[in-house]
Amino acid sequence: MRRFFRQLSKVFNKLKRMEENHKLFSDAPLHLKFNVEKTNNKGEDADPILVASSSCDRFFIAVADGMGGSGSTNYEYSGQTKTGAYYASRTVLQSCKEFFDEIFTKNFSFDTNFNKLKPHIKEQLTMILKQFKFETSGLKSKLIRALPTTFAGIYIEKSEEQIRIASIWAGDSRAYILTANEGLQQISIDDLKEDLDPFQNLQKDSQLKNFISADNDFIINRWGINIQNPFLAIVATDGCFGYFSTPMQFEYVFLKSLEDADSIEDWEILLVENIKEVAGDDFSMLTLVMGWDNDFALMKRDFKQRTASLYKESIEQLEILDKSCTQLKNDKERIDEELRMKQKHKFDVQQFVWTEYRKKYYQIQNNPE
Repeated sequence: MRRFFRQLSKVFNKLKRMEENHKLFSDAPLHLKFNVEKTNNKGEDADPILVASSSCDRFFIAVADGMGGSGSTNYEYSGQTKTGAYYASRTVLQSCKEFFDEIFTKNFSFDTNFNKLKPHIKEQLTMILKQFKFETSGLKSKLIRALPTTFAGIYIEKSEEQIRIASIWAGDSRAYILTANEGLQQISIDDLKEDLDPFQNLQKDSQLKNFISADNDFIINRWGINIQNPFLAIVATDGCFGYFSTPMQFEYVFLKSLEDADSIEDWEILLVENIKEVAGDDFSMLTLVMGWDNDFALMKRDFKQRTASLYKESIEQLEILDKSCTQLKNDKERIDEELRMKQKHKFDVQQFVWTEYRKKYYQIQNNPE
């Protein structure tokens, strides 16, 4: 039954992607994207965006994760009531889409116009906030913000010599590049209050020191690099990577899903399934394939060695330890249950023995002279 639904989903996704690619021009790169809600109709991640220039030499991809705690205030807009986090993520990505559509259409410079992005986002958030009807938040805290969200995007500019990349972000949604030679590399830096690396933060989960909102100042970070080799550009909200035990395991699930897939549509389905097994939150991602002449099979072949070496160097020993810990946990549960049953039996025997013993134990008291 699961296989049937997977095949059905592949058909719908393929039709959806054909429509998207038609809109994106025929030579647009392969890409996958998804936005999965933890609870139906209560998701606060926005649908990822992909903006392409008419000549397909410039691209922008982005995700946004509405912050459910800080953005728990409810607003009524156009007849529906949603949280501020819900509206925040969608307003920010819509603002980015408008911004990059204009840059690409008018052939403006990204460098020259980058400093206009923050005011544009702020203006859009302020404008939509004025249109809302307020309800109350169930959370009483100084941390409550008007329309808070994290955000991560990647701007890509192709030339004959190289590809120029700029990652832009606010919060802990992430931008990555993935190459067959070097593996997964994070090109954004989480805006955390504590100085923690990605592995440390999986253990401690630090609060954020910077994120987008309508009523608080924020920074949109920027970091640029140049690259020549084929690569995958990935933007993801923390629901994608934040529930794996290590960053290595996130990369392995990403690559193993690719290895097991027959097409870009199949890869998307498998990746969603595998992330969903561990995720405890909404999760969204967009992956853009840059290179390989849009040949999925060629790209898959190139990543085969990286998948194998990552498994041998990092994942295999973790899997062995995971199995060992799981076995010990199961043994402990079994032993705890056996101990509980033994203690119950012991008490029953104690009760029986005492019932017989007390006949003589109380003999004097029960027969006074």
